[in-house]
Amino acid sequence: MRLFALLLLCIPLNLPAETSSSWLQKLKRTNLIVKDSTRIFNLLNDAEAYVSNQPDSLLHSYIYGLRGDLYSRMEKPRKAMKNLKKAMSLSPRGETYGTARWLYTMAMVSKIYLDDISGALDYMIRAGEDIEQYMRQHPTEHPAVYEKIVLNKAEIYRDLGFYRLAIDVFRHFKTERRRYRKFKWIGLATSYHSLQRFDKALEMYHLILNDSTFINKNLTQKMNAYVLNRIGDIYFDRENWQQALHYYNRSYHLARMYGLNSYIWANLLEKAYVYAFMEQPDTALSFILQMKHVPFAYPLQRKGHLFAVKSFPLALLGQLDSAYSYARRSIRILEKGRKKFDNADMYQSFSRKFTVNYFHMKYVLTKMYEQQADFAITDSLLKYTMLSRGRRFEHKEITDTASVAYHNYLVRKHDLENYQKAIRLGKKAGQKGAEALIVKRLATIQSLLKLNNLGTEKRKLVPPVSDIKRALKKRNAGLLVYDFNPLASYALYMDAHKQAYIPLPVHYTTFKDSLNKYLSLLYPSNGAAHSVYDAGLAYYFYQRIWQPLEPYLEPSGDILVLKDPDMEALPLATLINRKPNIRHYTPEKEPDYWPYLILQHYNLATLPGLWMLTETVEPMEARALIVADPADSTAEQSDPFFETDPLLYALAEGKALHKLLPKSVLLTGQKATEQAFYNQAPDFAIWHFATHALYDSLSSHFTSLKLAVSPQSRHDGLLMGFELEKFKSHPVLVTISACKTGAGTVLEGEGTLNLARTFITRGASTVLMAQWDVADNYSSKLMRLFYKNAFKEKYHSFARALEEAKRSAGRGENFLDVNFKHPYFWASYNLFGDTWNPFVSHNHALELFLWIGGLFLAFVLGAMYLKNKKNFFT
Repeated sequence: MRLFALLLLCIPLNLPAETSSSWLQKLKRTNLIVKDSTRIFNLLNDAEAYVSNQPDSLLHSYIYGLRGDLYSRMEKPRKAMKNLKKAMSLSPRGETYGTARWLYTMAMVSKIYLDDISGALDYMIRAGEDIEQYMRQHPTEHPAVYEKIVLNKAEIYRDLGFYRLAIDVFRHFKTERRRYRKFKWIGLATSYHSLQRFDKALEMYHLILNDSTFINKNLTQKMNAYVLNRIGDIYFDRENWQQALHYYNRSYHLARMYGLNSYIWANLLEKAYVYAFMEQPDTALSFILQMKHVPFAYPLQRKGHLFAVKSFPLALLGQLDSAYSYARRSIRILEKGRKKFDNADMYQSFSRKFTVNYFHMKYVLTKMYEQQADFAITDSLLKYTMLSRGRRFEHKEITDTASVAYHNYLVRKHDLENYQKAIRLGKKAGQKGAEALIVKRLATIQSLLKLNNLGTEKRKLVPPVSDIKRALKKRNAGLLVYDFNPLASYALYMDAHKQAYIPLPVHYTTFKDSLNKYLSLLYPSNGAAHSVYDAGLAYYFYQRIWQPLEPYLEPSGDILVLKDPDMEALPLATLINRKPNIRHYTPEKEPDYWPYLILQHYNLATLPGLWMLTETVEPMEARALIVADPADSTAEQSDPFFETDPLLYALAEGKALHKLLPKSVLLTGQKATEQAFYNQAPDFAIWHFATHALYDSLSSHFTSLKLAVSPQSRHDGLLMGFELEKFKSHPVLVTISACKTGAGTVLEGEGTLNLARTFITRGASTVLMAQWDVADNYSSKLMRLFYKNAFKEKYHSFARALEEAKRSAGRGENFLDVNFKHPYFWASYNLFGDTWNPFVSHNHALELFLWIGGLFLAFVLGAMYLKNKKNFFT
């Protein structure tokens, strides 16, 4: 037996050695669990030792990739990114599954730990491209990483403020995995919530609560605590305090049951918010005291919210200095956090809670002003009023045309243009074509976001008050800043000689409901014939938001209005200063309200930001590029993008403006192509469009103006918002005689994202456009009068030129018995931006000198004539 055993030992067993493929399979099967990090790091080190003897780039990339993934789970973002980038550099060509995993992890690290949302989107897009390529090569496989990428890409769209794009991706996402289905519902719910579509959001939240498909019970309860808290936020936004408290309490008790300290802390904070708004400061402070006993290392942003909610009850208790101190510390923290978003923040609206923190600061300042009546407090109030709003106008975009991102943007843009051109020429149609169009538009948006992040020029959001007053004196104008909030609605007025804080007797919720009713009656979806002017509500608004201001206003000058986002759609010129005899007026009724309209007494313009007052344009020659009634080879077909109703007055309008401005260029018919516009637009300071417009509710980037298209052109004839953003020339005045070009998504703290904003961010000083549907005949008449006032009568102010044009259009003979005095026709047109007219002389000293010189010369000539006449008779 011993001899037999010795013989066996001498026989080689040929045991299989570990190979690269076995190591790779072992690594792919490894579950990355933080608790087992030591064992996993040892395994990766052993694999690395093997690779050092037999180099294998694929295995090497997996070692670094898994190490980076594990570091990300251990919340070590710098080490994670270093290893993941190394994994990307080592990945062999064609290895799309591994690169998709590493890119996905890099995107999540950028989003969660580095606050780099634009960078996260870039990584997520590349991950999506790689995983789709992998699935084409392996059609039977549907890896979970693909579904993770789709879900998180939609979440990034939501974080960037592209809520409708996010909803579109979520709705088209299909999965058999129960966990991902629930995350999809959460994504939809939060996107609807951000758009203030509260009923849809509540429907999705309750769907999540009623679903019990999660196997992991702890994760289910954590998600339920989150959902209950979000439902409480909806009722908070609706100012239904009792229901908000009910859901915050449910979330709080669930969090207590399962030891979820972050949710315990958050719900105590939310309840403090609610009790502060219910004006129960002692109860609010008691919840803040309870938060000290919760073992939770809250992040910096949460600390900002805590200071904010602490300031409000202190203000209610009369401790204004302490309240101001906490409010200021809160806003410093929140502003620091907001700056991390950089350029992405242009597209991000702020949650109601973020805005509420500014409400607290403004409330404290208003109380301090009531006690001290110090104008320095109104300066601070102006500053925080502006800070509480969005950052859309703080950045002026600069395009780096030499960058790779710009090249990628051009490729995506041309692909989209080719497809849209094929649709307009009737070569693409059907449901499949519509889906492809959405995909191509999403791709263009993605490339545009990457390009936007490359470079911006910073504008000063709040210039010094002395600079503002100097600019107002130059324009003979007054500045009116509105701020509506549930705590203290007010207006700030300032001109060259005075400034004032004016409290407004406005109930926040009632005002918003009344405004929605007013606009739905004035601009119904079925046209002018069904429009109703509610004079009763117009007088109600006058009493609440205009009459308190009249002692300070100067009717002789312009009023530049910085509107609160909650009132941005309200046409102030439609308010009346006398109680009406009849409440409702249709276009057929005699407009006895006409003399009492605000329109008759003030010249109004909407100012997007205070920085516009410090960017005065130098005088220049009035030369216009006029695009009127474009026609193309599809004229005999139905255009799928635009209505086919002819523009009966557009061509006559274009010719009239061309006659008024002899040095202008007129593009009409088939000559009014997109390429012709691009070629000639840089040479002109004035752009005028008399054409159809298409408002796109998905994104303001796709709101477009119709130009001519032909099979020979490489352009699609759709001048879209994103194309204007990348346009190099900067017009001074843009006028658009088309429907809904001023319409757009309204975001909390940000206002309306429309074509006017697109033009202004690219350098335009003034934009005249319509917020709703307009009548072609009235638009033509109004534009002629506006251009006549601005360029022939040489009004120094565009606001005066527009308001006088509206008055003249109403006073003149009406067309086909249509009552042009009815606000449906004229209230839609609004002037965005500066009122300064740089095309006429503003040198008043020179004009005075010339007048005096002329009078002196006339006196000398008259004296000489009389002397000669006397000598003649002598």
